[in-house]
Amino acid sequence: MTNENSEKTYQKLKEKAKEAIDASNTELALEIYQEAEKLFPEEAEIPKEIGNLYLDKVDYELAKFYYLKSLELNPNYVNALQGLGNIYKDTGDLELAAQTFQKELEINPDYAPAYYGLAQVRYLEKRDDEIEDLFKKALQLEPNNARTCHALALYYIRITNNLSEAKRLLQIGLLNEERNSKVLNGEIYDTLALIARKEERRNDEETLLLKALEYNSEIRRANHYLGYVYYNQEKYEKALDYWKKYFQLCKSFKETPDSKTIQYMSKCVRCLRRVSEEIPFYHDLLDVNPRFSEALYALGFYYGENGECEKGIFYLQQISDSEPTLFGDNYIAHAYFALGCCYQSLVEVEKAVENYEKAIDLEPSYTYGGFDNMADLYEDCGNIEKAEFYRKQVTEMEKDRQ
Repeated sequence: MTNENSEKTYQKLKEKAKEAIDASNTELALEIYQEAEKLFPEEAEIPKEIGNLYLDKVDYELAKFYYLKSLELNPNYVNALQGLGNIYKDTGDLELAAQTFQKELEINPDYAPAYYGLAQVRYLEKRDDEIEDLFKKALQLEPNNARTCHALALYYIRITNNLSEAKRLLQIGLLNEERNSKVLNGEIYDTLALIARKEERRNDEETLLLKALEYNSEIRRANHYLGYVYYNQEKYEKALDYWKKYFQLCKSFKETPDSKTIQYMSKCVRCLRRVSEEIPFYHDLLDVNPRFSEALYALGFYYGENGECEKGIFYLQQISDSEPTLFGDNYIAHAYFALGCCYQSLVEVEKAVENYEKAIDLEPSYTYGGFDNMADLYEDCGNIEKAEFYRKQVTEMEKDRQ
């Protein structure tokens, strides 16, 4: 900066970028900082801020490029080193992450974010004996820092099960609720909901999860557990809505959704009698778990019922090698019967009969429907003798029912 006007211009650009960030307009903030970089190419803070924005976008390559650019201008710039350390931590290079945070402390022994970053590395390394002291040192240097309070609270929940101390720290973190970022407030309320769940305070859990999502609708855990809250209340529509959001967030972050939840989602669809409306949903489920029997059956049955028998057969034939469901449903027997129906529509008599018989062997309740269908099948193809045989069996069963 060479004069007062330059300083004013620089500060004005920083204010505009902050406004864009507060409005969740990352692209606009990037444009503003890139304009500032052209005007002030020697200012190390600008590429550091650009690096922060790319780190938020989980673009590690570009974030690293800008942090290194900032460090070329100022090798001792601890804020840029902090961003670089976070990249190494997030990408699994824990040794390099620890070295970077320790380098910050060599430059500035009172730099709280370095203790915070080092504590996170030790947590990932499962070096539990160091974590608490490092977080406490960060809090000593920056009292009431909401992010550090939250991180230490998670340590107490996960490692020591000290729920009361975790709750106290989270409440301290909310003292600056109006100044905290929306994302951080969402995380704090989500963690308070986790404590409520552990303490079986169901009503509080629901309230806290809703508050978390009010701040940040993209919290996977909050969407996940709010689905269970409403499922247990038999509010299947709401449960399914939150689980679908959770499912989509897992896909966007390239994470595998919880397999148990997938089965509960599918049960909601059945309870709501919306199977035919949820075909894209079942395809999504198979992307996650190609052996999920309920999805295979739903798709096979749907396509068979709607005249796309070859497609139906494709899905139904996979069920014999699929996983059992959480609710113990016998989809193998269901699949054989549905396969029989598909082959009957295609007038493939031997395959239809074979599958009806397999269904009956596994599930005797299919006997009536299987015999009735086989009677129709043989009648349609002109084998009157066999048609009459099965028709007679059906008639006898009807008499027994009476």
